[in-house]
Parts: sequence; structure tokens; C-alpha cells
Amino acid sequence: MTGVTRNRSTKRVTSVDRFLTVIRVVMASLIIIGILAFIAQQIDPNNPFARWRNPGARGLTGDQFKGLLISGLSQGSMYGLIALGYSMVYGVLGFINFAHGE
Repeated sequence: MTGVTRNRSTKRVTSVDRFLTVIRVVMASLIIIGILAFIAQQIDPNNPFARWRNPGARGLTGDQFKGLLISGLSQGSMYGLIALGYSMVYGVLGFINFAHGE
């Protein structure tokens, strides 16, 4: 084979790649700030970080937190089952068939 091979380390970085990287970093940092604010609010609703993110917020009670956790896990498991079903249908048929849904 006498053709010229390209080295993967010389991949060209476009402006779209840079833009998407910036978007990823911004979204990840916003998610991390939100999670930290939620945890800080649950530990002490009067701390400055929690008041900065959500001034009128109060902490959740234990029952509210358990309900939130259970509903989040159940909704996430339903999404997982739906995705598993679609991937099984796609694996068998080669395309996703939406005709059987109502």
C-alpha cells in the first residue's frame, strides 16, 4: 500500500468543535453548581450559597426527600426500560418501529 496515511494526532480542530466544547463545559458547570446548591440547601437552608442560588428556599423534610428519591429512581428506571425496548427492537429489525406505539 503506497498511499499516504494520515496521523490521528494531526486532527484538525474546527470552530464548531471549540464551540461544542465550550457548551459542554458550561452545561457541566451549571449542573455541578445546581447539585452543590441543592446539597448545601439540604444541610443548612440559611447558608450563603443556598440563599444565593434560591433566596426563598427551605430545606426538604425527610419524607419529602425520600419521595423525591423514589419518584426519581422509578422514573429513571422507566426511561431505561423504554430505551432497552427500543434498542432490542432496533437490534432485531434494523430500524426503530414507532407504529406500535399509541
